[in-house]
Amino acid sequence: MSPPKPATISAKPLPAGASPRPVFCYGSLMAAEVYARVGHRRHALVGFPYPALRPSQPADEVLGVLVHVQTHEEIRILDRFESDDYDRTTVMVTTRGETAQEVEADVYMWQGDMDILSNTDWDFAGFVEREMKGWLGGGEVREVTERADAGLGARKLQ
Repeated sequence: MSPPKPATISAKPLPAGASPRPVFCYGSLMAAEVYARVGHRRHALVGFPYPALRPSQPADEVLGVLVHVQTHEEIRILDRFESDDYDRTTVMVTTRGETAQEVEADVYMWQGDMDILSNTDWDFAGFVEREMKGWLGGGEVREVTERADAGLGARKLQ
């Protein structure tokens, strides 16, 4: 079995020598333990434990976390992790908290089989409870950082 192809890239090009943009994580990568293993509207996918993001209504928002990646190699690792079912594209993210900000970030948008999109939202707590241990090779799952449930990032389509 050949490895999956990395995500396609339609993100805005970065200026020469620029640091990578932050990455908005809205699914399994919100769990620090899963993110560490890989070095628009969120949908559950029928038969899969991870979600998909697709354009929707302007008022819709998706809670997730904004990850400030350190290197371009880390982005390439994420591209391989997400596979060619996703397209890395650039969006504006509105952060929450005392000082809400608009931040340009990359996000992995679903471009796979649209027939497996569910009409229900993906359940992060359910993923942590039922699926994450398997993703981590059966290892011990520490208590997941509260940052994901606190809604530190909300993505609005713009």
